[in-house]
Parts: sequence; structure tokens; C-alpha cells
Amino acid sequence: MKSKTILLALLLIGGITMAQNRWAGKKVAIIGDSISDSTRVGTTRCWWEILSDSLQIVPTCYARNGATILNMHGQMEKARLQQEQSGEAWDLVIIFGGTNDFNASVPLGEIYAVKEETTNKDGQEHTLLHRSYTTDNATFAGRVNNLLSAVKTHFPEARVLMLSPIHRGFAKFGERNVQPDELWANNVGLFLDDYIHCLGQAGRAWAVPMLDTHIHTQLFPIYNSYDAHINRVDTDRLHPNVKGHHHIALSVQGYLEHTIPLK
Repeated sequence: MKSKTILLALLLIGGITMAQNRWAGKKVAIIGDSISDSTRVGTTRCWWEILSDSLQIVPTCYARNGATILNMHGQMEKARLQQEQSGEAWDLVIIFGGTNDFNASVPLGEIYAVKEETTNKDGQEHTLLHRSYTTDNATFAGRVNNLLSAVKTHFPEARVLMLSPIHRGFAKFGERNVQPDELWANNVGLFLDDYIHCLGQAGRAWAVPMLDTHIHTQLFPIYNSYDAHINRVDTDRLHPNVKGHHHIALSVQGYLEHTIPLK
């Protein structure tokens, strides 16, 4: 009886280990902004580097400081070219952005354009409402649609995951670059939540899950109680330090441990 109990325990431990390591060796493309940039803005290690240690993924980072969703179209193209040249498809593409679009006051727009059109239904012509994806890069929705269209076109064998922006604290990077915390609207009267909601809508529209790191990281740099998680308490409450990045990594790890790679 005792030997059976030990065997069962070993099987359970083995099962947990296998579940945790199903991403080991998988190729991951990181698309994003300063929070993912390999120059490590405000931190000594990025969240995806911490994630690489825990899940043994093989990440390639294309993220750049200051990138908006529009800038990430170029990052995605670099990932496509890398896939083409290597002959090996990405296993996972992670997109972490949107906060700079909010700060730049990009108009939100709509995921779909809807109008009446005629189509054949049950052998007869009917006039019905028909919707199409908006593609205007002057709007946030159009930018996200174009980015996710590229994902669906070029990476059908990859899991894709969007990360929502984390909470924004006050930042001052110069006399002409002062960014209030997220309790203030941007210049077009929108709050950060509006952009996160749009990302979630786009995710449903394109079958791309969004991990709401705005919530799940539990980072809240607006409060001084989170000083230990941010870059500089007086001038940069926007970028997390390595302790803050650890929170992000744990949130992504928790998601991936319950997600099976497609190949």
C-alpha cells in the first residue's frame, strides 16, 4: 500500500513537471514597447527573460521603446521574415502594447464597419446587415485589426497572446514629456480602460485571447505602497523594475501552464 502511495505521488509530480515544461524549447516572438524592450527600460531583467528561466522558452524580442500598435506592424514583419528565413514556424507570438497609443491620444475607432448589403441566403437574395473589419491606421481599432490580420495570415501554427497594458503611474522624462497617471484622460477624452476594452473586442473578433495583465499582475503604481515595484518613485512610476517584471512574468506563466502548444 505504501509503495502504491509513493508511486502515485511520483506520477503526480511527473505530471506537474510535464505540464510546466510543455513550453520548453518553444520559439516565442515578443512584440511590444518599452516594457518588453531588450534594452531593459527601468529594470535589470525583462518579464520575458524571467519567463524564459521558468518555462525554458526560446524568446526573440522585437519590442522597441515608445512603440505604438502601428509601430508593431514593423516588428511583426521582422518576425515573419525570421520565420521565412529559418524555415521554422513560431510556437508563440506575444503582443504587449497599447499604452503608448493611449498616451499619444490615438482616436479609438470601431472594430467593425456595419452596413446593409445583399447576399444569397437560402437560395434567395436578401438585404442584411454585414460587417467588415476596419483598417484605418489613424484609429486604434484599425491598427489592432491590421496587426491581428497579419498574425492570422502569417502565423497559423502559432499560439498568439495579447497582454493588456498594465496600470500607469506618473512619469516625467523631460520638460516636454510629462505623463499624468491613468486617472487623467488623454487629449481626446479617453481613459486607458477604453483602449483595453478595444483590445478585448479585437481579441474576440480575431480569435486571439487577451490576458488582462491590467488586473492579473496586481501592479498599482498609483499608490506609494508599490514603490518597491517601479523604476523611480519621483519621475518614472510608469515602468516596473525587476520586481514588477516578476509579477508580469508570473501572470503570463500562469496562463501558459494551462495552454497547450499547437505543435
